[in-house]
Amino acid sequence: MRLRKPITETVRFFREREASKNMAKALTLNQGSLRAPRRAITIQVIQARNLGGPWVKAADVQPFFYYQFYTFDERYSHNSNGINPRFEDTNTYEVVFDAKAQSYFEREQLEIMFFDDNAPIGGIQDGGLEHGEVQGGGSNDMIGIARVPLASLIQGNSMTDSI
Repeated sequence: MRLRKPITETVRFFREREASKNMAKALTLNQGSLRAPRRAITIQVIQARNLGGPWVKAADVQPFFYYQFYTFDERYSHNSNGINPRFEDTNTYEVVFDAKAQSYFEREQLEIMFFDDNAPIGGIQDGGLEHGEVQGGGSNDMIGIARVPLASLIQGNSMTDSI
């Protein structure tokens, strides 16, 4: 029996093929590192508990929430009822994890603010002050706030928590 081509030529062919595979793999990895990875971040507000203040009547409250996440548009919810409302609100954001995003997630918190849409608006009879507004400014139609630290998202950890 005789080989069609010498064994040294076959060995050289396989070495060159492996080297080209490794080079292609390295190029793919390098190109991927030039672009910042994209991550999907989902914010879900299921419900709120014990919203209110001294002026709030539990039966009359129509809460909604608001938040602004990273560079995306503001998010407003639909109105609900009572001091323990259910929202079942979910929104997904696609974030490019570059240095700017990493800095934001390290130092910021997501603030979800709850307001009463049924709060009375003050007028001249109230001396120009809105219901619940304190002399010197600052309206108290906000009935709750939740602050969610975002730092653990940098490591790729998901967060499920009750605040």
